[in-house]
Amino acid sequence: MTFDPSLAFVLCPACDADARYVQHVTRNRWACNACGHEFTGPASSEAGSGPRPVTPGRRTRESVGAMLVLLLAVITASAQPDPRTLPLVQASDFAALPSLNLPASWQWGQHALTVDGDLLTVACNDSGVGVLRLPALDVVTPCTPVNPSRVKPGEVNGYGIGGLIRLNGALIMSAYSSYNNGGDEPSTHVTAADVAGLATGTLWKAGQTRPGMVSGPMGHVPAEWRALLGGPLLVAQCCISIVSRSSRGPSVAVVDPATPSTSKWLVGYPEGHATLGTFEQDPPAPYYGASDTLGAVFIVPGTRSLLFVTRHGARACYGTGAQCGDPLNPNQATHGYPYHLQIVAYDLAAVLAAANPWDATPYAAWDLPGVGTAGFNATRGGFYDAASRTLYVSEFDPNNGTTLVRRFAVGPSAPPPIDPCTDAPITASGIAWPGGTPGTRSGRFTWAGPAVLASAAWTYRGGLAVSLTLVDARGCTATVKR
Repeated sequence: MTFDPSLAFVLCPACDADARYVQHVTRNRWACNACGHEFTGPASSEAGSGPRPVTPGRRTRESVGAMLVLLLAVITASAQPDPRTLPLVQASDFAALPSLNLPASWQWGQHALTVDGDLLTVACNDSGVGVLRLPALDVVTPCTPVNPSRVKPGEVNGYGIGGLIRLNGALIMSAYSSYNNGGDEPSTHVTAADVAGLATGTLWKAGQTRPGMVSGPMGHVPAEWRALLGGPLLVAQCCISIVSRSSRGPSVAVVDPATPSTSKWLVGYPEGHATLGTFEQDPPAPYYGASDTLGAVFIVPGTRSLLFVTRHGARACYGTGAQCGDPLNPNQATHGYPYHLQIVAYDLAAVLAAANPWDATPYAAWDLPGVGTAGFNATRGGFYDAASRTLYVSEFDPNNGTTLVRRFAVGPSAPPPIDPCTDAPITASGIAWPGGTPGTRSGRFTWAGPAVLASAAWTYRGGLAVSLTLVDARGCTATVKR
């Protein structure tokens, strides 16, 4: 007869055979085809009502067979709270760590970078990427040409490497044309297996958002936010020339590189939507000014804060450094000396509730500790490493011609989320492994855990039970090997 999982708890009292071998005779009479025994059991209306949960500590008898047998329908239930109720990150959660100096041959003012374990992958010039090993900064991969011009071939004003990140075993680079009034780059990102592959890797464009809004720093979306935000990757940009193609303040979208044609634009301030302030405003508004640059974007796991690292000027002046009183940059440009390295913080619950990306506003901004304003110039590079809870930000120091990688510890009030399956695991004990002949002997075990047991199954190899797998209503799994 066909095995009905809803009858899994109808067992023969003589031989422990389960519903694959037990046949319903009358309303509450059953016959075992394995041993011929007849017995009184649950009425058919009860037996057909579906699987019944098992309570912790109860002895459970499981069937045997030459294949894996699922005894209960798996119940899936989320153990994660709504991430919109998680805490917010505050200024007190940041502490300065010792800075790193990049190799002398890699000194360039605005280094895009990413960290993966002990590897620091960094833009070593405006068209090259290399890899260093932390903390000594030994060269693992030398500075290698990566051809960012592929995002818009033929651009005469140069290119910038906007960001670097590793995701699902791949290396992703964002790039943009340095001075563009059209905002018409056909691509914004390239994916490759490693640094050497970036020059010829797969080009893609992040959704339908303008390239000047998403072609810069990148960050990982924590697991608890991926369902609500719609993908694993943050793609951001701000304040690049010409400003009409970019955002007047931080901009970020969420995208899945596997399906990049669609994205979810979270925050951004295009032409006509100067919610945070205007380009010409002097002194600048607290969250945006004409001399701002964007260094990093990230979400700290276990929080609802969307954070941007920006260089923020104290004034707005276009001219030479001498004309604008800027001792750090003598060039004809937009100046804002003295400059601050700051965090601009958004509440993701409010961002998701906003009608448009330009309706979202920050809940706070604060200077990063230990930086000051005397020598700080610009940043377009940064990355938050969730594994070490460390923020890395590049900074060019014109006083001595070096590039620092500043580091900041993020915590303790923003720890990574607790894994409920690790914090309160399922356990199994007193296991009696089943025999190899179906219907002759069932396996038994005692289990314990904080949630209802949803399924239990033996795995067989060569007619011998070799493991027991338990799944509870949280979706947590425990496997015991023989």
